[in-house]
Amino acid sequence: MITRVATVSQNPHARQFVKFVLVGSTTTVIYLGLLFVLLQDPFGIRIIYPVAVTLAFIPATLNSYFFNRRWTFRAGPHRHEMLVKFFTIQSASFIVNLTVIAFLIEQMGFETQNQKFIAAVIGNGFVVATNFLGNKFWTFRG
Repeated sequence: MITRVATVSQNPHARQFVKFVLVGSTTTVIYLGLLFVLLQDPFGIRIIYPVAVTLAFIPATLNSYFFNRRWTFRAGPHRHEMLVKFFTIQSASFIVNLTVIAFLIEQMGFETQNQKFIAAVIGNGFVVATNFLGNKFWTFRG
């Protein structure tokens, strides 16, 4: 086990992926936390899941951009081109995520608020690898 940890710590791609996962974990907590609140009909307002997913996606994505640019990929100062690329990758992932969520709700019967939340967790799992590779090799490549 210790040998594996040492190997990972010496491999720059593995270290970068671990950082990406840590940033992604905090981003996911932000996303799912906001989504959970929005699906509980805050203030007595019923928010449909596509709107709730969108509202939770925006601040979570900004968190991800900031920390991945600064810490994970060390891509230097903010550049508009970089932000556009990042949002392109995130938007593609968002569409995949929303498609999975919609499929689980509409076709597989995930109907309760808790089941919709679980659908969001499952959908989020589909986008991790795509986001890492897209951001590593396109958005933040230098």
